[in-house]
Amino acid sequence: MKRSQPHLFLRNLIKHPRTTGAIWPSSTYLVDEIVKQVNYHPEQYVVELGAGTGVVTDALLKKRIPLDKLIVIEYNPAFVKLLQTKFKGLHIIQGNAIELLSLLSSERGKVGTVVSSLPLRMLSKPARKKIVEQIYDLLPHDGRYIQFTYSYLDNDFQPFKNKIYSKRVWLNLPPARVDVFLK
Repeated sequence: MKRSQPHLFLRNLIKHPRTTGAIWPSSTYLVDEIVKQVNYHPEQYVVELGAGTGVVTDALLKKRIPLDKLIVIEYNPAFVKLLQTKFKGLHIIQGNAIELLSLLSSERGKVGTVVSSLPLRMLSKPARKKIVEQIYDLLPHDGRYIQFTYSYLDNDFQPFKNKIYSKRVWLNLPPARVDVFLK
């Protein structure tokens, strides 16, 4: 019997709370808000960090981002297996975002947008700092970094100086906020 994605999500939350970071997959309202912020250029890649069960991945592909221009990095092996089954031919890397530049060494300079569902606030400050610095180094001038968070504080996380957008999505469990930063 095939397990449902929410069941897989909850099981992994219990097993790996620091790397799953959410109690339920993102709602369509949150996913739509994230995807609207992607500024896709055909010559650049979109990188998704922390794809989980693939709800954002699916929406990115439906936005007409070609399969060969989307790269997914997921830490959890159970989610990687699910993603490989759902998205045949998608470039999925099982790895830790703390090694982002190593994981994407051949794509460096070719990434225009990073979409992150990583639970950054649950990570240590040094780990969070290292991930954000690598995202910054990966992106070109005017590259976008899109991060969603469950934090209610507007200015508690400023990875880049230039925050160009922020919107709270109340119709998500729990409510979330989408922040967009420009390099």
